[in-house]
Amino acid sequence: MLQNIRDKSQGWLAWVIVIFISIPFALWGIQSYLGGGGSVTVAEVNGVELDKNTYENAVQQQVYRFQSMMQGKFDITSLLPNLRQETLEQMINEAVLTQTVEAQGFRIGNALLQAQIQTNPQFQDNGRFSTDMYHAKVRSQQMSTPEYESRMRQQMMLNQLREGILSATALTETEQQTLQTLKNQQRLVSYLRVPESVATATAVSDEEIKAYYDANSADYATPEKVSIDYVLLSREKLAETIKEVKDDDLQVRYESQIDTYTTKPEWQARHILINIEDGDEAAALKKAESLIERLNKEEDFAALAEEFSADTGSAKKGGDLGWFEPGQMVKSFEDTVKTLKSGEISSPVKSQFGYHIIKLLDAKPETTKPFAEVKEELLKSHKKEEADSLFYGVSEDMANLAFEQPDSLASIAELQGIAQHSTELFAKNEQGEGILSTESIRKAAFSGQVLQEGRNSEVLVLENGDQLVLRIKDHEISQIQALEQVKAQITKQLKQEKIKQATETVGKEVLTALSSGAQQALLAQHQLNWSAPQWVNADDLALPSAVLKAAFKMGTPAAPNALYQGIALSDTEYAVIALLELKSEADEETTPKLKQDLEQQQRGLGSTEYQMLLSGLRQNADIKIYQQNLK
Repeated sequence: MLQNIRDKSQGWLAWVIVIFISIPFALWGIQSYLGGGGSVTVAEVNGVELDKNTYENAVQQQVYRFQSMMQGKFDITSLLPNLRQETLEQMINEAVLTQTVEAQGFRIGNALLQAQIQTNPQFQDNGRFSTDMYHAKVRSQQMSTPEYESRMRQQMMLNQLREGILSATALTETEQQTLQTLKNQQRLVSYLRVPESVATATAVSDEEIKAYYDANSADYATPEKVSIDYVLLSREKLAETIKEVKDDDLQVRYESQIDTYTTKPEWQARHILINIEDGDEAAALKKAESLIERLNKEEDFAALAEEFSADTGSAKKGGDLGWFEPGQMVKSFEDTVKTLKSGEISSPVKSQFGYHIIKLLDAKPETTKPFAEVKEELLKSHKKEEADSLFYGVSEDMANLAFEQPDSLASIAELQGIAQHSTELFAKNEQGEGILSTESIRKAAFSGQVLQEGRNSEVLVLENGDQLVLRIKDHEISQIQALEQVKAQITKQLKQEKIKQATETVGKEVLTALSSGAQQALLAQHQLNWSAPQWVNADDLALPSAVLKAAFKMGTPAAPNALYQGIALSDTEYAVIALLELKSEADEETTPKLKQDLEQQQRGLGSTEYQMLLSGLRQNADIKIYQQNLK
């Protein structure tokens, strides 16, 4: 019954649901991202616009979910930039995936959608689907029912794609058996390390250096470099140029925004609702008056509410309605509450639902923050608005001058708040500091418009929203370095190759000697020793990872003979591995863990495939991000 009060008067129930029942809606679907009705666009995916309103709403949902999870114990301010970026990336990902599944003919029918909604425990009351609960919880997320259902269809389509990939990448029975066998196995392994010290002839001659240089001179070319002049429009610096604001102006602003600094009154009350049955208003009034008489005799209000109130929702809580604000109860109910003192019980109050007996538990008056308390906040917001307005005006002039006078930055530098700067020489793929840490800036500097044609760049937007225009200052073409400049580098490389060749040669000699029985003399000659044999499993840390990996790829030794294999242990060292024996350790305790490992392996493969698909789709998609609209 009290739900009707909510429906008629913006009542309290949905507010309670928002506070006490969290629906973990993710960034579902993409339908609401599209066709923003003239709103600001934050990104485009293959020509489809993602609007700012939806982006900001999604960010706020993520903030709310994070704060709820942390129970207010963590200041999210420092994480907000990353959260905003992750939200945008998620929207782009879902746009790319949704376009893909729609193109592939994925569809969700009404029957399947209905079944998904009706079986969701969030929308069930005592195990049965509740239409009222469904609509209330959807409204609590500031969504209409059609919008929610559209998002559900999109999410279900994406789930079809995801689950299809996961199932398609299942391990075959043979692969599962092989993996299980390796997980069960222990292998008895010894290895011999061939160190760099076996290499005795590592001197590099000038002739060798010259020959290598002549054959590979292109590898020693310096990268093409440029330096740039640029003009920067900074919102922060522009704000510093704004003149001081008078207190009288701030006072006017304060009064125009007084509602912002006013906290509405609140009341906490219990009530007992008596229905008017069969139109018998007199009987209902008489019943209400009899209950008031009992209350005046100090009977417990909560007990009587639980027994007699027709509002079953609040009756279970002794008639407690919690805290509510103006406009959340019907007018007659609210008007009466305003007249009561804490602990006072009203006379019968009539509404369209029957007669209410109201007990005021507590009240909070309306409060307004004084001007002095919010003065700094008013000043900050005023300056921000002034700076934003000035910023967009100067930004437009900046863009016009960059186009109209493409051979110079001088006129742009004369604009208010514009500062001119220069950089040192840098390469296209050389991530520097400041603006040179931004790939789009480096890319623009090497573009045909700027580098070949010598014109100003277009207006470029930095991550923090600042804007700049650049042009080439100096240009240094790629040149092959002289031999003397790279001689030390080549010498080191050739010496390393000789050491690698020497260790590999000795290692292979050991492998040959093992079959001829002449290994002892060879080991003594080079002072080599086998490690003590040890039993290891496939994820053991006792051996070098390269040795362990190779040992578990080797076959099965036939006792008493071992299996041997040589591998490169590093850029210069070599190793010879001896697989002496293997055994299985499978038992009833390890089998469940192996099954879990197999399932994780399968899910991991599917997840990798899914991420590879998404990465490929994004690379082939036409994605534009409007950084200036994200602020």
